[in-house]
Amino acid sequence: MLRYILTIFLSAFLLFQVQPILARYILPWYGGTPAVWTTCMLCFQIGLLAGYTYAHGLVAGFRGHPRKQAAIHFCLILASLVFLPITPTDTMKPEATADPTWGIVLLLLKTVGLPFIVISASGPLIQHWFFSASKSASPYRLYAVSNFGSLLGLLSYPFLFEPLFGLRQQTQLWSVTYIVYGICATLCAWGFIQNRPPTKAHAEGATSSPAPTFQNRILWGVFAALGSIVLLATTNQMCQDVAVVPFLWVLPLSLYLITFIISFDHARWYHRGIWIPLTTVSVAALVYLLNQDYADVELHISIQVGIYLSAMFSCCMVCHGEMVRLKPAPTYLTSFYLVVSLGGAIGGILVSQVAPRIFTGMWELHLSLLAVALMIGYRVFQDT
Repeated sequence: MLRYILTIFLSAFLLFQVQPILARYILPWYGGTPAVWTTCMLCFQIGLLAGYTYAHGLVAGFRGHPRKQAAIHFCLILASLVFLPITPTDTMKPEATADPTWGIVLLLLKTVGLPFIVISASGPLIQHWFFSASKSASPYRLYAVSNFGSLLGLLSYPFLFEPLFGLRQQTQLWSVTYIVYGICATLCAWGFIQNRPPTKAHAEGATSSPAPTFQNRILWGVFAALGSIVLLATTNQMCQDVAVVPFLWVLPLSLYLITFIISFDHARWYHRGIWIPLTTVSVAALVYLLNQDYADVELHISIQVGIYLSAMFSCCMVCHGEMVRLKPAPTYLTSFYLVVSLGGAIGGILVSQVAPRIFTGMWELHLSLLAVALMIGYRVFQDT
């Protein structure tokens, strides 16, 4: 059990350490605007989707063949070592007329492309290996461990790693830790092979488990997309109305991760009778705040930030809580995470690429709040 927890924790920690590390390189090169951060987030969401797609393809394509799964992932880890250390060079700096979107995408691919996909795949893949090896234990709480690692990686950067180490040292430390992750993942693969149940049915989960319906799969993706949209739209709106401060980009993302930790830890933490009223009140406060653009007196900045974050947190909590209520049997966990990551990536595309092209103002937050209300109403009606 410990090896699986450590591997999932390390992969998530690395996943959210590399984002601010590389952002520190990119932001001065492309300008420290919210659009640059949103583009970075989109790239990482697509990288996460690629990792989850690989994990699902590996499990589905080699179901009942644990040695092949382990061997393929081990070879991919070895191949990813070519990217180390993940330090961007001066030759990657953009030209003045270069398109920042594609420049950021190419820079991230060249520096951390394959390692990012490998650690992204670890969440669903290691959970699948753990479930197969343990025969009965639920793997979903490991996703809470994963998000705790993500949260620690995100928060430790501005308060610990950034003050103590230079950028080059940060990329070198990340690269060394990635090698440690590779060793831990190899130990998990060995445990998966050695402890696999004697029959194919038990090794890959109970075949009698009902397959998730098409409607449930759509709902997974919709709620994941709404959580992503609310996160990014709130971040953009805060930076527009309050201030462009890096901490204001980190704080919403941290709260977003906390909603995953709470939701996946245990079903008792999400209760509709508590969270839906809280969401209603916090969203009403946010609507009031948004209308204050035309008021003579502005609220204090701490009150504004508090209202934005409380509304975002409650909306994401409801979205992720409803998503977890619909989660399938562990046999289908890789497809579940794949759809969730796809929804998150679609949400990122809608905010960073689609909304600026079709709206003259910042309407994505208003529309996302309306969409959350409609989806929650639909789910409550569906269960009555």
